[in-house]
Amino acid sequence: MIARFIYWELILRKSGFRQLAKRTRPERFRREAMRFRALALRMGGVMIKVGQFLSSRLDVLPPEITDTLADLQDEVPAENFEDIRQLAEHELGAPLMENSNGLMRVRWPLHHWDRYIEPD
Repeated sequence: MIARFIYWELILRKSGFRQLAKRTRPERFRREAMRFRALALRMGGVMIKVGQFLSSRLDVLPPEITDTLADLQDEVPAENFEDIRQLAEHELGAPLMENSNGLMRVRWPLHHWDRYIEPD
């Protein structure tokens, strides 16, 4: 991805192919964003978060990239709860239900406003 960018945006532009690089830029950026999106969905986790961050940077990245990555904001496949439960139990060292009392004592955000569900 980086090598293609360097080739098109630096080498070709400096060697007299500026118009070709400029004319094909929107489609190239769209293709690269689609490749990154597919990679992020395949890898999950942090890569999806990186894609979500990049899609929100309208002030820095061109619309061909941000529009393509915008799908990562809400169309991400759900994780299997059984996998999450097993990981949580492994890290807690006990079944999840044994540790649920500790979870219930946490102030949980109700919405993005400053309102919380208070523990009982």
